[in-house]
Amino acid sequence: MTGFRLFLFFSIFILIFYACRHESDTPVPDESPSLLLEAKPGFVSGSQIISKNTPFEISVKASANSFSQQNLNRCTIKRSYGSQLVTVSDSIFSTQDFSFVYSFNTLNAADTERWEVSVTDEAGKNRTIAFHLITLLYPPSLQVIYPNLPMGTSQPFQIAITGSSNSTTNYNLKNIRLFRSTLSGTVPFFDSVLTGKNLVMFYTLISHTAPVTETFTVKLEDSRGEIRTVTFKIYVASYMLDEHEGIIYNSLGTGNIGWDLLLNIARTSSDSENETDMLNFTDTDEFGAPYYFNNGWMTGNATRFKRANWYDYETATQESAVDAFTGGTISDFPSNQATSVSAGDIYISNIRNQNVYCVIKVTEVNRTTGDNMDYIRFTYKK
Repeated sequence: MTGFRLFLFFSIFILIFYACRHESDTPVPDESPSLLLEAKPGFVSGSQIISKNTPFEISVKASANSFSQQNLNRCTIKRSYGSQLVTVSDSIFSTQDFSFVYSFNTLNAADTERWEVSVTDEAGKNRTIAFHLITLLYPPSLQVIYPNLPMGTSQPFQIAITGSSNSTTNYNLKNIRLFRSTLSGTVPFFDSVLTGKNLVMFYTLISHTAPVTETFTVKLEDSRGEIRTVTFKIYVASYMLDEHEGIIYNSLGTGNIGWDLLLNIARTSSDSENETDMLNFTDTDEFGAPYYFNNGWMTGNATRFKRANWYDYETATQESAVDAFTGGTISDFPSNQATSVSAGDIYISNIRNQNVYCVIKVTEVNRTTGDNMDYIRFTYKK
């Protein structure tokens, strides 16, 4: 009898176990409403790439859950600005079926946005579809050719501008604008209306009246509002246009042994050292046979020289000469003399400690034997 009771107990336990198990395996119905974003031309239904500032539509179709039959009462659309989702549409209603077309515009800049479309029923159940819109820019192409070297003040120069419609969107060109910026600010320089898809133009400008760095900005816009920008700089400098030629002879001979860099004239041994910026100093004890010539010079006044063979004599400017003279290391510190000069050597000179600089280029070093007519020929700009 006891065995029968145990058998009966276990049988009931097994029946209850399987009954509970069967009940737990029964799926709980999804009571969320249905939601669909219609996919058709001009409509956004999921993640995609799209142009900037483009109108688009979202077609929302939603239905109450077939099991719960709870009315729909809300449709909310959010889009991200930065890292935060912001509600851009919030519709309130009460219906079993909902259908509406919402209109929006893409951003006016390249970015990636997250969008969320949600519907909610009266029981608080909701359904959400999320997607991303990647906004790309399709500006027209633009190239500007301009002088990339320093130029003198009040000097005419020309720029060449070419442009064309974007190869993807192919919108017509609308206008081209040029802005000019100096220390006094940025001002519009020209604004031309365009038609068609291609542009070729040449424009003549005049450099600034004083040494300055000017910034020019060219903007090409198409009919859709896409803009391509090119910025370039023009460096206006004080070119050394006052050029002279000089020569100094062996101090042991009868030629003019010195040179005046201010008055641009030769000096002799009888002239004051204060007026002689370059003076040959040949000593027979130091500079012997066969030439008896020191290929260099010295000064008896405050004029100083600095060798700068890297300097571009042809494009010498006041500003670059000052920079070359005052910059560098102690190893090339300005000196009161130049020694062992040869053709092609470049020297930057500050004349008599005044605000006057010149660039000297040695063009010839002539050595003779027996007549002391050796000489150093040079040109200089200031």
